[in-house]
Amino acid sequence: MEAEKNKAVVARFYEEAWNKKNLSVIDETHAPDYELGRLQPWRKHGAEGLKEFIADNHRMFPDVHINIDDLIGEGDKVAMRMSATATHKGDLVGPVGLVKATNKKVNWYGIFIFQLKEYKIVKAWGVTDNMDLMQQLGAVKKP
Repeated sequence: MEAEKNKAVVARFYEEAWNKKNLSVIDETHAPDYELGRLQPWRKHGAEGLKEFIADNHRMFPDVHINIDDLIGEGDKVAMRMSATATHKGDLVGPVGLVKATNKKVNWYGIFIFQLKEYKIVKAWGVTDNMDLMQQLGAVKKP
């Protein structure tokens, strides 16, 4: 039962915050001191930093839509495989520097693991295929 409730929290977070741009849901789905395992050095920590990160993504990719392809839960952990589609409408500061808006339709994939306590996300670890995204935007040449 705990795993099912935790999966529902993660699914709600993605649907509301990412797809519907309702960032206030983060106050309900995340602990205030939420930790992201791989955080850009200039980002704020906690739920407020997460709101800023998602708002930045909405600026760069205003029509972003995240699909949850797999959601697996056990105990206090939830694993998710996701795919996303979007149009690059805003300048992006990425792993290769500044990428001016291209208006290109792109897609990317990722895998995340979430840890929850009392049905709030307290920590997350994840990886997305940023190299493929940069290639789609033309910022990196394909081999």
